[in-house]
Amino acid sequence: VKETTTAVRSAFQRANRGQALPALQLTGLSVSDAGGSEVITASPQTFTVSADVTNLSTIAVDDFLVRATVVSSGSATIAAGRSVAIASLAAGATQTVTWSLAYAGTPEDETPIEIRIEAIEQAMWLASTAQSVRLDVADSIQDADGDGLPLAWELANGLDPNVDDFD
Repeated sequence: VKETTTAVRSAFQRANRGQALPALQLTGLSVSDAGGSEVITASPQTFTVSADVTNLSTIAVDDFLVRATVVSSGSATIAAGRSVAIASLAAGATQTVTWSLAYAGTPEDETPIEIRIEAIEQAMWLASTAQSVRLDVADSIQDADGDGLPLAWELANGLDPNVDDFD
């Protein structure tokens, strides 16, 4: 196994003229719900997170993971399988990877949610690459009646969040 790994590593380095690795690139990161909304508008709400992973090298890259991690919120979770295993990606090829993200927080108290996407080569001789995508809360959630008073403040002070209370 060690000799095979060394031979593949050498072939990869020769094919890429000894250039610095990584060979994988993440692009096209997005997050949206079934209606195409890219913001939190309700709770619970389900989103699809997607990313394109491209093999920039001149040979196939085998056995790597593409992983999604919620970085900044306890209110959102990646449904089963936050790591997607890719057995092989041909030279120059692109593959789209998707995850389901479940949001079940209190939208009016939420801050933007960061989702980190990483491509991780299993043999550890290619550098990993990572990027993030952000899920925001709809402005209408923060001020449902448009009176300029934040929803959380109206609720805390006994005002109706659906009535323009600004005087």
